[in-house]
This record gives sequence, C-alpha cells and structure tokens, in this order.
Amino acid sequence: MSVLITAAMDALADRLADHTERPVTTDPSRVSATPCVLVEPPQVEPTGTLCGAQLYRFTVLCIGLPGARAELAPLADLLEEITGALDDLGIGWTLAEPVAYVPLQDAAAADPCQAYRITVEEMD
Repeated sequence: MSVLITAAMDALADRLADHTERPVTTDPSRVSATPCVLVEPPQVEPTGTLCGAQLYRFTVLCIGLPGARAELAPLADLLEEITGALDDLGIGWTLAEPVAYVPLQDAAAADPCQAYRITVEEMD
C-alpha cells in the first residue's frame, strides 16, 4: 500500500508541476522559502465497488511567504495556477481555504507562511 500511496502523491505532484514554474514537492523538508506547492499524503477510502478502487483524498498546500498582506499577491497567483491546473486535468477539488503553515526548517520562525489548503479527490 505504501508504494501505491507514494506513487499517487508523486503522480499528482508531477502533473501539477507541469502547470507552474514554482516548485512542487511531496517532501515537507524541501518546502522552499518562495511560493511553492506541497502535496501531502492522502487519506485513502475504499469505494465499496467490486473492482477494489480506492478514493485518494489529498491535501495540496499552496505555500506563500510569511508577512504582510502585500505577500498575498504571489500566493493568490499560485493558487489560481494550481486550481486552474486541477480543473484542466479533470481532478476534483472541493475547497481552498486559507491556513498558516510553518515550514519544518523554519519551525522557530516568528511568522508562519500564508498558505491555501486545497482538498483534492482522485479515484484509483
């Protein structure tokens, strides 16, 4: 199962990377200081069908910079790119909500990064 999960994460990250010039990663230790995208491990749910398909519910984080409202513009641009890519790829997303994100390497930083958490669903 772990191979399927990591392969699904990598596949989603690769498809999103084709639609933005910003970094896209599945590794939280590689979140950069510039606006970037992080694909987190999915929740996995059985679909109840005979074919054994599963629903993967991902969290995709569009991560901006810490600081003032002026830093929101690059994040908004990245969010638009990623939600547009999801639409173009036919990948279902249900919610994009603002959140605070503290990168692992900057855990002692005073200000968290501005971010959007997007809920994405895919069948396998």
